Amino acid sequence: MLLEIWHEMTLEERFALPAELTMNQYIRQAWMLEWLDDVNNPPPDLYHKAVSHCVARVTDVRPGLPQWSDMKLWKAVCEGVVEPLSKISNI
Repeated sequence: MLLEIWHEMTLEERFALPAELTMNQYIRQAWMLEWLDDVNNPPPDLYHKAVSHCVARVTDVRPGLPQWSDMKLWKAVCEGVVEPLSKISNI
């Protein structure tokens, strides 16, 4: 969603993707990573960091799907997404 907000269009619009392809999370992730590296309209560093964290997912929590109550998950989200976006809003 952060990429779509930055570029003011959806992933499907950007790459003209058929609906059946956009349902697969791995395909979506690959398209998002390509879009994130688009040099035509790159986001500022802190925004890029937040988007990258969201797209690449949290990797420092235990293997498998993290539980919502897992404090490691929330710590990683705060450090990787909330803090960078917060710094941008304070500029």
